[in-house]
Amino acid sequence: MSDIILLGSDPFDLGLRLEAASFEVSKLDGYPTGVDLETVGITDALVLLVTDVKLASLIPVAREQNETIQVVLYTDDRLPPFASAQADLAVDPDLVDPDEFIEAVIDRIQSVTSPHERN
Repeated sequence: MSDIILLGSDPFDLGLRLEAASFEVSKLDGYPTGVDLETVGITDALVLLVTDVKLASLIPVAREQNETIQVVLYTDDRLPPFASAQADLAVDPDLVDPDEFIEAVIDRIQSVTSPHERN
């Protein structure tokens, strides 16, 4: 099971930073599908981290498969209205550095999970 599914490229090494904080991270780049989300464990994931708004169409698919997933975006691109409405947190990398963003993601995870839910 992945704690976090990262959609898009990872120029800021967000996946590595989250793995260093003891989270299981699955990365999907290119043009993944709903089946790809299932393959990496979307139904049990805690966070969908989107770095490429071209992949925002997968947000509703992820929400259908996991209603409680936290959707966070780290991109300077403008979000389509449907993505803005379904995002729990959207951060511009020009305004918040990757370390601060990772802290915010970890705080968000900890606020929605009990200590017994994580290994």
